[in-house]
Amino acid sequence: MKLTSTFKALLALIAFTLYSSILLAVYPATCPTMQKRNNGNGLWGDCAGQGTVSVAANVAGTSYANFFSNYSITPSSKTGDINFYWPGVTNITELYVITRVWVGTTILATKVGPPPVPSIRNGNTYATYCFYVVNLPNAGVLTLEFTNPATNAPAYLCSYDLKTGTSSTTPVSCVPTINTQPSSNTVCGTSTTFSVDATGVSTYQWQMKSPSAGTFSNISNGGDFSGATTATLSINSNLPTYSGYQFRAVLTGSGTCGTTTSDFATLTAYAKPTASFAAGAIVCGVGTYNLRIDFTGTGPWSFTYNTNGVSPVTVSNIASNPYYLPVSPAVTTTYNITNINDRYCANALASPVTIVVQNKPTITLSSSSVDYCYSNTMGTATLSYSSTTNSPTQYSITPGTRAMGGFINVLNASNTFNSGSG
Repeated sequence: MKLTSTFKALLALIAFTLYSSILLAVYPATCPTMQKRNNGNGLWGDCAGQGTVSVAANVAGTSYANFFSNYSITPSSKTGDINFYWPGVTNITELYVITRVWVGTTILATKVGPPPVPSIRNGNTYATYCFYVVNLPNAGVLTLEFTNPATNAPAYLCSYDLKTGTSSTTPVSCVPTINTQPSSNTVCGTSTTFSVDATGVSTYQWQMKSPSAGTFSNISNGGDFSGATTATLSINSNLPTYSGYQFRAVLTGSGTCGTTTSDFATLTAYAKPTASFAAGAIVCGVGTYNLRIDFTGTGPWSFTYNTNGVSPVTVSNIASNPYYLPVSPAVTTTYNITNINDRYCANALASPVTIVVQNKPTITLSSSSVDYCYSNTMGTATLSYSSTTNSPTQYSITPGTRAMGGFINVLNASNTFNSGSG
């Protein structure tokens, strides 16, 4: 009982720690004050994520912690740093990332590294952000977009006069910027995705338009769709139903930043082709057959089959549907279709389509000669035989019943069965 109580207490402590780390995380509520900006000063090893300088805890484990690999740059591309502080604020535990940089109304190729662990001293909170690739000019209005690394949603824009370092107005259009537009898809099967890559996005909304519709309409999660309000829309089923539809994303920035609408992408979808034997599971009798195969999809077709599980054969450039496969089995043979391709798609059949060509049965009489009349009341006469396939192995003739209509004489070597009119 004591162990159980201790275990429960440990679980409660873990839960409280996790809850506290989420609930009690405090982000800056306002833009920081610019303390100073250094162009080209300082070593790259002095930046968060380099050397012994840790990144803020909320950034660890996110894509922002992989800053250099994400942008294919090196630490030595550092061009400077900016020192910020939040005067009179000492409860900040996590910091935002800086995702976009403008000077005036022009967005720069400058990249800003991850934030450090916030430093509290003299009643203020301090942080140094390093920037890379492109240096900042000495004059103009610098605008920075601060973004929550957990949600990728912009928090606010902060602007500074590069000459004085003082706060300034925001002279930029902060609508989301699309880096990669959605791409049209030509796919086979039942599911696919559309994606948009953008910065400065607070919310996403995917829309679609059918070939006969005049306008786009919002997509809701559920049914055939998921991810309708994320960067990636998934169509999870019934894909050919949406062939010819157009899809686009409406991206909304934070606050009054407005929206950006992506280009539309068109879906072209085809169902995977199928192949099936039309004659059923079994054909009887050795010899020459034309096995009928029915296809779905769009020709020309090709398919692969094997004989008794070996010796695969591929038949290509089939223009007709149905198709007749000529076979000449000498013994009982199983034919399996294992793969089917049409003009657009391939289908490796999970369960091969099978037809069996079975030998016809032969009968060998094992009874001696029997004479029997319908009017005879002596009981049931039994004709026994052996067969190469299946059962039963006997026919029975009962008085007053012609159980084997049309079976008048059977001869096999010395064995004879005669049915009389008695």
